Amino acid sequence: MGSAVEIVARACAAGLDLESLHPRVFAALRRHVPFEAVFWAVADPASLLFTRSFAQEIPPQAQQLFAENEFMGDDVNKFMHLAATSATTLFRATDGDLERSERFTEIIRPLGWGDELRVGFRDPSGVWGFMCLHRAGTDGPFSDDEIAFVDAAAPHVAKAIRRSVLLGAAIAEGTIPDAPGLVLFSSELDLIGTNGPGEEWLDLLAGPRLSGGVPNEVLVLAAAARGVPSSEFAHVPRIRVQTATGEWAVLHASVMKVGSDEQVAVVIEPATPTELAPLIVAAYGLTPQERRIVELVCHGASTRVISEELFITANTVQDHLKSIFAKTGTGSRRELVASLLTRDYMPRAAALDPLDRKGQFTS
Repeated sequence: MGSAVEIVARACAAGLDLESLHPRVFAALRRHVPFEAVFWAVADPASLLFTRSFAQEIPPQAQQLFAENEFMGDDVNKFMHLAATSATTLFRATDGDLERSERFTEIIRPLGWGDELRVGFRDPSGVWGFMCLHRAGTDGPFSDDEIAFVDAAAPHVAKAIRRSVLLGAAIAEGTIPDAPGLVLFSSELDLIGTNGPGEEWLDLLAGPRLSGGVPNEVLVLAAAARGVPSSEFAHVPRIRVQTATGEWAVLHASVMKVGSDEQVAVVIEPATPTELAPLIVAAYGLTPQERRIVELVCHGASTRVISEELFITANTVQDHLKSIFAKTGTGSRRELVASLLTRDYMPRAAALDPLDRKGQFTS
């Protein structure tokens, strides 16, 4: 198994963008784990909601049904529940009785498939995505060795996704709408309509289109707002997404009462530096303590202030800073702050984008 995992690791270490990365990983996985179809989702580590998805041999209508099952149904092996666990299968979760899963009886079996294997792409910095492998109904369940192989390969994929986030943050050169977009769904997640900027934003999002021409990540966000209790989210369901032109957007969704019915509104707007910075910092693979130190450094805190704030010694602060510099490719506090500002703040400042009273960009 070690050599097979090494093949996946080499594919993940090639510095590829997401479009080039996923087919390489799929091909490497197939050498050791036969599967009929595959779904891969990049996730926002803050909310665990999908920000980009790729699929092979899964019809768009089935992808929509899977999204509704994930967030609006009661089933086993949901992606959000896999965030803190190892790879597992539907066969294991149902004790060999696949009929116990609504996802199997209503979606998987009609497609001619049998067992499915799900895994979270997780490393010490967080969860960066999920994958589901579908096996043909005649091929039997995934074996213990196959499950262990996918589980061992997953951290390498997580690291590759983190690298792609940093690559994407460095190449943003596109244009974006100058107003927030609004996309409105019915309670059944049928598209009702959009405003003008909403249509522009949808055209810029890079995910595959489902029924009604809606990108998968938008539908997933609407499904999350519609079907998942708000107590399971720290805030209103929201994700940070990179557009096809390289810019970053924030999408957030909420349920609205319209008479006796409910509708779901998804708002799409540019990501502010404040919203984007935590994602970039997490993408460097910093530990929670290191992220907190970066935050304090960006606010100008001295070693003594950081030491007192975090109840650690000055020497420990310096050790953390050395690790931060190594991971971010910088050599000093000034260079660290300048690097973050140059990537996420200065391009918009140079374009004379207006600021509000808090120093954030107003659009």
